[in-house]
Amino acid sequence: MICPELPGEPNYADIEAVCLDCIGRPLHEEASELLTLDTCSFCESTGDSISMDFDEFMELIKTGLFYLYDIGSEVGNPPTGGGDGRIWLDYSEVASEHCWEAVGGTDIDTRYALFKAIENSLGDTDPWWTYADNGFPRLTLRYGWDEFRRSVTESDFESHWVLNPAEFVGQLQQILTWIPGILVTLPTDTVLWRARPFEGTAPPFEISATTLGSAPAQYAKSNRMSAEGVSMFYGAEQLNTALEEVKYGASTAAAAGQFRTSEPLLVVDLTAVNYEPSIFNAGERDDYYAARFLAGFAFDISRPASDPNRDYLPTQAITAGIKETPWEKIDGIRFRSAVDPDGINYVLFCTNDDCGESDADFAILRLDAATVIPHIPLK
Repeated sequence: MICPELPGEPNYADIEAVCLDCIGRPLHEEASELLTLDTCSFCESTGDSISMDFDEFMELIKTGLFYLYDIGSEVGNPPTGGGDGRIWLDYSEVASEHCWEAVGGTDIDTRYALFKAIENSLGDTDPWWTYADNGFPRLTLRYGWDEFRRSVTESDFESHWVLNPAEFVGQLQQILTWIPGILVTLPTDTVLWRARPFEGTAPPFEISATTLGSAPAQYAKSNRMSAEGVSMFYGAEQLNTALEEVKYGASTAAAAGQFRTSEPLLVVDLTAVNYEPSIFNAGERDDYYAARFLAGFAFDISRPASDPNRDYLPTQAITAGIKETPWEKIDGIRFRSAVDPDGINYVLFCTNDDCGESDADFAILRLDAATVIPHIPLK
């Protein structure tokens, strides 16, 4: 019985060239310098110097993949049971994880054919792949946010991390300088809403900048970015967002008011974390781990307080590192709300002592008394 080929899948023995239109955009810059052939084995286009040799194309693919992986033939075949402590992946897993990014064009059959050709070539190189230097670097972002979370929250987790504070702050410095547009300055008079929940028909406290502002250190509870006893200001750009953020508890109402910044503040803007560097782009691959790590952090701090899977320790550790960055004073973090789809939240490294009334010269955050709303139903 003869098994038919899948739609669009070429005879792999006939593959000679791939054109720029079929190649994924991250590879275009390097590929465009290697266009010497006139036909494409995948989309069958023809023209003067529109394609590159397929073997040369695979060398570009492997250069990107070898940024992340070693192969079995280089490090020894994986032992039975994984006794060397390394994580071994089948070549098809590596291809599925990364190589669709190396495929361009819009025709589904052509895209599939090129992907399968890449996958088969990786299998011919070696069927077993493993993460490069797995188990050897003592501090690295290469394992991403998930491993960092486990290293902080699971006492029995054998992490490859060593949380040396000085080295870790150095890693944060690199992240904050690599990612485009992540540091922004809030101008003076930026408005931030803050809500404080309570039970009953009237607040059991006199509303002021002190009672509505950052919780005093002796009353500060463990929060998504601050440990117990650490006073920070949590606010939102819109009143509705501030209210949605405090609805998770048993409180039936909230008091709210606008605070205004009295000076420019430098913040890490995690709403701008949309940079996805490619391992197939020589100018971006060095940013790969940092961007993935920061995206994981941005996702975790946006978890609603009611999320049963939340754990504050990892995000508290990163926030502390950002706060202590030695090369520039950073005043806070801007991030998306998980409970209000259009909402933007802030945590500012401002204590209760930094909150004052509208005429307080010392205050970094000044309460606009005219905006105070003493009772807003939450239920």
